[in-house]
Amino acid sequence: MRAATRGVIVAAVLGLLVLAARAQGMPDQVGDELAALAAATHPRAGMRLVTLARRPLFRNGAGEDAVGTLLPGAEVVVLATAGKRLRVRLDGWQQDAGSRAVYARRGLRILSLALTPEAARQVRPGAGAPDPATGMVWRSVWVTGWLDPGGLVGSAGRLSGLMTELNAGTCGSCHAARPPGALTAYQWAGGMSSSRHRNLLDADQMGLLLHWLQMGASDKGF
Repeated sequence: MRAATRGVIVAAVLGLLVLAARAQGMPDQVGDELAALAAATHPRAGMRLVTLARRPLFRNGAGEDAVGTLLPGAEVVVLATAGKRLRVRLDGWQQDAGSRAVYARRGLRILSLALTPEAARQVRPGAGAPDPATGMVWRSVWVTGWLDPGGLVGSAGRLSGLMTELNAGTCGSCHAARPPGALTAYQWAGGMSSSRHRNLLDADQMGLLLHWLQMGASDKGF
């Protein structure tokens, strides 16, 4: 093997090692920044906050009787603060009355909340509208409940920047990082699922990044 060829191979291997090292440190670095951002967030009525991890939504301020589970990236509005908990509202969409799934966008399966069977039966959807592409009817819904205040950050500001860094540091370690608008919400779900074994994100980080990518996807629902 010629010296020049060996040099090219060595350079390529070193480059891959550098990218791998950066990718390995990226989830922890962004995770630390997100934790610091959450610690500096002081919820109050009227604020829009995003969940950083899966967490239970309770029916009452005592933390009893879960209504469902909020997914990473779900956005809630703070209605009131009481003691150590927040009363919040999540606005979303359902395809069928009685469905346990509440989605963030009409016409797109961007999951925000998985309701318990009992809570799903009590939700009263609003007026429906058919999706022009599929004919399926989507209805607006809102769900209220109580949350512990930790692990929440503002929906605007630094969060988007951190997600951009996470996207570049993880997805960009194997291929050119694509912005959210490069794919549809469905394509992002498939792409992230197929790459799960190649990245170092934990389940909550994966869910948070996927939700951010889907919310900025090229299709916006209808």
